[in-house]
Amino acid sequence: VVAKLAGQKKYIARLCAERASRSNGRGGVDKDQVSAEQATADVWLLPMEEYTFTSAYGVRWGKLHAGVDLAGPEGMPYKAIHAGKVTKSGYMGGYGYAITIQNDDGTEVIYAHSRRLLVKAGQVVKAGQVIGEVGMTGASYGTHLHIEIHVNGQPTDPIPYLRDRGVDIKLGVESVYAGLAAAS
Repeated sequence: VVAKLAGQKKYIARLCAERASRSNGRGGVDKDQVSAEQATADVWLLPMEEYTFTSAYGVRWGKLHAGVDLAGPEGMPYKAIHAGKVTKSGYMGGYGYAITIQNDDGTEVIYAHSRRLLVKAGQVVKAGQVIGEVGMTGASYGTHLHIEIHVNGQPTDPIPYLRDRGVDIKLGVESVYAGLAAAS
């Protein structure tokens, strides 16, 4: 996996360099050129390599289940689905051990019920960075990762939100381009 990511990183760097040299050869600046850092800032990824989608967003037992649940074995590492700044990392009541990451646009992603947290408040993380381990803390009935997305402070259904960004969390599919950009 590491060799594959290194190869993808080199490939993206080569493409950026080739594009820059073509632009410089024309005597102008390529306004469409994007650095590898800029490309990774807009990447959205799946949080885990393997999981079972177990619960969708919606009202359940008269109360809003404001996220999605992804079952996995206890201790399985999970990753940030997007780059941002960790605003909370610790025990959060019903969420158990949880992490909140705020993206540049103010959107927040909450990762809950963790066994272990690997980031602290104030840290900046990249998409694909391992940030915690699946657990069963707080109000949880089995080992899983609960993910919520809040836009303007309000819970938003993660399924269409992520699908609009090239990730189908229900089917476990992400854009091939997202993986290439995150590897750079």
